[in-house]
Amino acid sequence: MLISESRKFIYIAVPKTGSTSIEAHLTSLDPTIQRNRVPRPDGTWVDVHKHASAAEIKSKMGELFEEYSVVAFIRDPVSTAVSKYYH
Repeated sequence: MLISESRKFIYIAVPKTGSTSIEAHLTSLDPTIQRNRVPRPDGTWVDVHKHASAAEIKSKMGELFEEYSVVAFIRDPVSTAVSKYYH
């Protein structure tokens, strides 16, 4: 999970979707991005899990969540089922 205060976006890392590569690229574009932590309305920051859901993040950020765009990628459900079947 990444958050950019300057660009006002939250990237939610979904397992098995290339999230590590995406995080590396986004961090190289903006070194001020925060990883696995979010701001709270009182000005403090709180840690979140790398694969935190949007609902979990929203519960920690409160009204600040509405100021950000949320980005995530999902894997094709059929591809996921086939992969789990064979592995």
